[in-house]
Order: sequence, then structure tokens, then C-alpha cells
Amino acid sequence: MVEMHGKTKHPCLLFRRLSSFKSGLPPERQIPEYCFSVPRLHLTPLRQLLVGFEVSVSNRVIRRFVQEEQICRESFLRLQVCDEDGRKMFHSDLSDAVVTKLKCTILSGVILNGRRYVFLAYSSSQLKETSL
Repeated sequence: MVEMHGKTKHPCLLFRRLSSFKSGLPPERQIPEYCFSVPRLHLTPLRQLLVGFEVSVSNRVIRRFVQEEQICRESFLRLQVCDEDGRKMFHSDLSDAVVTKLKCTILSGVILNGRRYVFLAYSSSQLKETSL
């Protein structure tokens, strides 16, 4: 998912600094050039839960948006569809109402701290993890 207005202030930077202090890690750690730090949001049938940052290998879609479109790396979000306790959900576990709610949320976008993130792309490996 990508944030619609890539040139505004980035609340994810503040969250990253605060979460680093809370976990006892140094506020800024070195990330390899081919990777970037992205916030992860769990989308469950009942709620949306921001679970923190993960270091993810960059891909050509993200590199294109960062280099050609001048969108900041902090404008991306990894969304994972999961159960309330973070486990994978399977189609047999879902009712029609839950499927409709999840589909509507993904297609209309997610609002996080006043910023709207919309669907950008997914890879086959992300589909195996039920994320996008």
C-alpha cells in the first residue's frame, strides 16, 4: 500500500523512533541499501493493528516509485490479513460478511494517523504470507 500524498510529514518516522527507544534498540540502525524499513499493519476481521516496523527487501515497484515518482520510502505500508492473534486465515475460516469487510477495506484504503494508504501491488511471495 502507498500513501496518497507522498510529500507531507511522515508520522511513521516518529513511530520508528519511539518504538526503538521502547524496545531498547538504538534509534537508528543501519539497513542495507537494497532493503528498507516498512510499518506492518495487521488487518483482522474486527480491527486494524499497527504492529511495528520490519526490514523488507526492496522490489522494482517500490524502487520505481521512490526514484522516478519521488515518493518517500516512509510512504509505504505492508498490510497483512490475519486472524485476531496474528495467524494466517484461510478461505474456509471466513464468512461472506468478513470477506466483504476485508475486501472493502483493502480496496478503499487504510487511514493511519490521518494518512490514507491505498493498494499498490502484491507479489506471489506476499500472497503466500497473506500480505500486500
